[in-house]
Amino acid sequence: MRIEELKLAKERELEEVRHAHEMEKMHTEFKFSEAAKQTPSIYPKKAASDNSGVGFIKAPKMPYFDEDKDFMDTYLKRFEKFAVSH
Repeated sequence: MRIEELKLAKERELEEVRHAHEMEKMHTEFKFSEAAKQTPSIYPKKAASDNSGVGFIKAPKMPYFDEDKDFMDTYLKRFEKFAVSH
């Protein structure tokens, strides 16, 4: 019984570390996207039909909840931080 509790605690700790890393990554991507919006592009404007992706920065997305890997409490904390950052 005690081993299972320790294993569960370690899994939660690992999930929290993963979450913190993912949030830091998303925050960094968000800062770069905001900076790119404020900085004029060095590339000339292209026609709207050109889908080369130059100058386009993808906004961070909230990962989906996977009940096999995620704990609900951890996911909700991640969601709250994501919502506040946006």
